[in-house]
Amino acid sequence: MSTDNTVVQPETNGAELPEEGTNNKPEKASRMKGYFVYRWFSQKDKLADTKTIFDSLRNMGICVAMLLGLQSLYKATDYLSNIFQSGLGIIVIVASAFVAVANIVWTMESLKEESPSWANAIVIIIGVLVILAFAYKAAISLPGI
Repeated sequence: MSTDNTVVQPETNGAELPEEGTNNKPEKASRMKGYFVYRWFSQKDKLADTKTIFDSLRNMGICVAMLLGLQSLYKATDYLSNIFQSGLGIIVIVASAFVAVANIVWTMESLKEESPSWANAIVIIIGVLVILAFAYKAAISLPGI
């Protein structure tokens, strides 16, 4: 039975280990630190805004998917009369438009950094145009219309 208490150190690839008893972590060597993209995204407010924008795009995609899925809803409910199918379609269109507008408002309120008013206007206009285009397409495809 061996009483050897030797601790085997893992391979460090040349990184300096912190002194024992200290709480200092070894500094990561990063080749990206000098690049503009790294500096821009490493700012906490900009990183939070980027996440907010991607969340908003995902939510807008869900609204568009609801509108694109109306044809499948009509096929699945073909046993209903056209008036009931149209009613379901109108409910989905109105709900999608409402959720999309709420998404745009949430996006504008959630951004951490102050954006110029023209940038906010562009985001709002593009969001509204996208939803209007898909809502119009869904509205003209209502059964019986």
